[in-house]
Amino acid sequence: MSIDDTDCASAIREKNLRSLQEMLKKKGQRSKPKLESKTLLTRCVVSLLVMGLLAGVGFGLYKLREAEKTNEAVYIIPIVIQGIMLLLPWLFSVISQLEKWSAQDGIFVRLTRSFLLAGVMLGVIVGFSLSLVTSYL
Repeated sequence: MSIDDTDCASAIREKNLRSLQEMLKKKGQRSKPKLESKTLLTRCVVSLLVMGLLAGVGFGLYKLREAEKTNEAVYIIPIVIQGIMLLLPWLFSVISQLEKWSAQDGIFVRLTRSFLLAGVMLGVIVGFSLSLVTSYL
């Protein structure tokens, strides 16, 4: 079969069109896979666990800031924050493997959880600092 021949070229074209039409039919027949109830339950439990971790971090930082009385204790907060920011995102990535996310969704979920973690820590620190400033006024 040579492309120089117009009959051969039109036969190849027809064959390619039929192949594309068959692939489109197969693609249209495939439906989105349903989410298993086990996977959905796992994701809900893990989300509750992550929310509990975030609340615990916030509460722990608040109590740590409240207990800070001496000048040496000032250095404890940054060390604790760095430890949390080092360990919890790693823990979030391990947990997201249990949830069976697709690659793209898994990255989005881990980034969202890490941003929430940073927001919780910053919120506690700023809120506590503002409450100290207003108490001195």
